Amino acid sequence: MLFPSYRPEEYTGRGDKYLKEISNELRRIIAKKQNFFSDKNLKLNSQNLRKIATCLTEFGEDIHNEIGIWNSLEFYNIEFFGTPLPLTIDIDKNKEVSGFNKARVQYLLWNLYTELLFGMLIGPNHPDFIQLAEVLSEFLQKRFSSMPKNSGVKMFLESANNQAWDVKKKLVWMGTRSYLFRHHFENYLVKNEKAEPDISTIDDFICQDCTRWSGLGVIDILASTIRISDNERRTLRSWHERHLAWYKLLSADDIQTKALNIINGETYLITNSRNPNPYKEGQLIQASLVPWNSMWYWSGSQRRYEKCDHQLIEDVRKNLFQHCSRIIYRYHKSYLEKAKESLKKQHTEFRDYFGDNFFLFKDGLSMAADLQKLYRKRFDSAPPEQVKRVMKDHGLKNPCPDMPFPEELLDCENGVALYFNKEEGLEIIKDMNSIIIAMKKQGNNLTKDELFLLRGLIRSESVSIQFVSYLIDKFSAESINSTFLLDHDQNSIGLHYLFRSYKGHYYRTRYPTISLPDFYKSDKC
Repeated sequence: MLFPSYRPEEYTGRGDKYLKEISNELRRIIAKKQNFFSDKNLKLNSQNLRKIATCLTEFGEDIHNEIGIWNSLEFYNIEFFGTPLPLTIDIDKNKEVSGFNKARVQYLLWNLYTELLFGMLIGPNHPDFIQLAEVLSEFLQKRFSSMPKNSGVKMFLESANNQAWDVKKKLVWMGTRSYLFRHHFENYLVKNEKAEPDISTIDDFICQDCTRWSGLGVIDILASTIRISDNERRTLRSWHERHLAWYKLLSADDIQTKALNIINGETYLITNSRNPNPYKEGQLIQASLVPWNSMWYWSGSQRRYEKCDHQLIEDVRKNLFQHCSRIIYRYHKSYLEKAKESLKKQHTEFRDYFGDNFFLFKDGLSMAADLQKLYRKRFDSAPPEQVKRVMKDHGLKNPCPDMPFPEELLDCENGVALYFNKEEGLEIIKDMNSIIIAMKKQGNNLTKDELFLLRGLIRSESVSIQFVSYLIDKFSAESINSTFLLDHDQNSIGLHYLFRSYKGHYYRTRYPTISLPDFYKSDKC
């Protein structure tokens, strides 16, 4: 993507014309300096040189014009860690960081290199970053000092936010084009095996994804950057919980659409973004809604049935309750409370059976057999009429259903652990024997396989912070800190930073993993 295509359309500031030239100068400086890097793995190819030079230029534009993107990141870092640039040395927690401070540039370089050299683990205080940051901070300070304070990006972000689509337009730009997020978005596409971005993928990224910028998402940074009220800021940050459901359209005109959520029976008035209105009364639509200024707006892609009957609605509802309970819990509080009650009971059963929240098996087959016994015991103690209903609804021949575990889990002979997270449910992890051995080493003489396992423990989105914290309390955090190249004097915030950066979604609202497949019959719309 060429430099001009990163810019917001229809907005041009007086200083914009200088940016391409600055980017070219930065590219030449970095190309020259990287020839003297102590770590040749950090040497960028010509394509990545252009990318990082462009990002540094836009960072300079942000700082010079007080746009607020970088300041938003530091604002959250202070809230989370008590310092604007966590893990960066020579930063006094009580001293304000401003301008083109070299520590700012170093922190930016560390995160940009980590994204551009995706998969490579780099320490935040690598000597090459420190030396390069000193040169680049001086250049940026000198180069921007004579430039006019007038930016197209700032004009764009300061435009009106009256309607949700005004905000969504800024979110899309921030997530896919801004220097802070565009390379995260590129890697997100690779991770999700998307050759080209589509509406659904873009919407998922800008509303839900938690990036390595301290676990912050696009909605978080934009909410702190643009000029909106505190209530609007809270609303925008709540968009990670879009109301994804099936909606029966009750009426539609050129101003708004009236839709019935077939899960919770509530009616939504949805502001139309297109005229004439493309929706018709009687349609059934799978879509997401987000709130803004007391109104609802469509968000992301949609799936539409032109006609719906009673049987179609019942089939859809049953499927959602059986397979998508965590989505339903977002906006159906009565079901959420039932799920929490069920989870509390299951947690008690687990502790009574295994004696703790954590239990280690020698292999996967032993784990599966013992867990099956626990579930059989649960069914044996359940009321007969409830068991019969579940068997009928799911076509079961036996009261206790078979549990289909992945073959790699059943074949594991290197220790399989069960952990019951009382906030969400059961977690299972294999190769626990090697993980425990690695943690007991306290960072000394870790093998490549052990480093791989510990990195996976932190990077995995399915292993909760509670589970990792339990292991750390039981053994030690030293090996994890060592694995991620954190300095010894950073241990106080190092682990917190890793949790935020790799498991940021655990700091948002979470829901039980258990399903309530028979509840759909008890509350008809």
